[in-house]
Amino acid sequence: MTMGLFGRNAEESYRAGKKYSEYPTEEDTEKMFGSFEKAAEQGHAGAQYELGLLYYEGIRAPRDLGRSTEFFIKAARQGHTGAQSCLGDCYCNGDGVPKDLAKAAEWWTKAAANGDTIAQFNLGQQYFTGRGVPEDRKKAIELYRKGAEQGHAASQFRLGDCFYYGEGIPRDPAKAEEWYQRAADGGNEKAREMLRSIRNKAVSDGPASRYSEKDVIGEGEKKEAVEQERKERYTDPKKEYDLGAAYFYGDGVPQDQAKAAELFKKSALRGYADAQYALGHCFNIGAGVPQDKKKAAELFGKAAEQGHAGAQYELGTCYGEGNGVPQDLGKAIFWLEKAAEQGDTRAQARLADHYHNGNGVPRDLGRSFALYKKAAEQGDANAQSAVGSYYEEGIGGQPRDPERAMYWYTRSAAGGNAFGMCRIGALYFEGSGVTKNYAKAAEWWSMAAETGDAASQFNLGVCYAEGHGVGRDKGKAAELFKTAAEQGYEDAKDALNDIRT
Repeated sequence: MTMGLFGRNAEESYRAGKKYSEYPTEEDTEKMFGSFEKAAEQGHAGAQYELGLLYYEGIRAPRDLGRSTEFFIKAARQGHTGAQSCLGDCYCNGDGVPKDLAKAAEWWTKAAANGDTIAQFNLGQQYFTGRGVPEDRKKAIELYRKGAEQGHAASQFRLGDCFYYGEGIPRDPAKAEEWYQRAADGGNEKAREMLRSIRNKAVSDGPASRYSEKDVIGEGEKKEAVEQERKERYTDPKKEYDLGAAYFYGDGVPQDQAKAAELFKKSALRGYADAQYALGHCFNIGAGVPQDKKKAAELFGKAAEQGHAGAQYELGTCYGEGNGVPQDLGKAIFWLEKAAEQGDTRAQARLADHYHNGNGVPRDLGRSFALYKKAAEQGDANAQSAVGSYYEEGIGGQPRDPERAMYWYTRSAAGGNAFGMCRIGALYFEGSGVTKNYAKAAEWWSMAAETGDAASQFNLGVCYAEGHGVGRDKGKAAELFKTAAEQGYEDAKDALNDIRT
């Protein structure tokens, strides 16, 4: 019996799905869904997470919270931070699983440890109120602070509350006002209301109290003054953009993408590059405005000319795929190079794909390797697995170096990349770069197989069929082959027929 490709195609399918997801027309949505399904069946954590989101939102398929949660669980068990955070939400709200605040806390704790600000805020709320965990306001404040320092407006507001009312921390009105202001600048309406209340109280207790009642500003004039202050505050294009972002994501305010697009437009008209990019994104996907690829490309172009790396990446993609502009691979490469030079990992990875495939540029595996490595060093798990492949296969001007391949696969696996985990098992099985160790190979494949990775299920089945690293057990092997075959894994279908004869 021969070994298969150890799930090498899963990463390719996932990357194809991400490519289609950037411009989700009806046709691309079908292709995106199919690509993610294929990768998810082989245990790719990123693809499982994306499918969880698609089923949750009812994109392409009817909304199905049960299926959504199934995919979040698979990805979360592989260490995918976004999936862990979403799974906490599911248990908190009873979406697709029985409501269980203790389990919500368990998954939010994992995501919070990886820096997820939403999980940090939600977990902080649990510790503050003692829901699902023992009440611990000191712990709650630590979590609010972590989110607040990363710019999460709701966490900033709650931290302001703690300082203002002395809840779990010594009362400090000055620090409270500082955090309320930061939250307000991030679009948190409650923080704005709190600041207005604080300032009104300061007027009544301060110099204005020396005047008689008739000298105090009337209610109508006060309302007009407050409105004027609001208008003056948001003439700043950055603040208009920040408020637009809050409405776009529903961060501290009710989600309203039409209002977000309106605020982005006002800021963009003043030449603010972040707003031009954001409004371009709205037109690109039809969020809050009718979808218009041409307008999207125009706005990306304006921001790109100002040096906005994200817009340069998007414009390069527009030219590469002919979205909103005539297809022009030369211009695509030009803008992707600009964005990649600024460290945009998406641009580095896409540009690496161009050089790897010789698409619009002469094929240059040395250049593609360098770009994948830059993205990998910034923590991109997909790029890390690509770098591992280059070292394992000895391409791109790199000597064949299975030890380095193992290093990059290990980093990729730590980031939840199923392909990386699968290849680690393969290197141990083959004794490539490490001492041959069937037991460790089986251990890695067993961990991956538990998450639903079809390639690892097949590989582990081989171990059981032949007694490599585990006791020979043809019944267990057949079970694993059957599970992998049901996911469409062709080698497993052949192996299942062999073992039954």
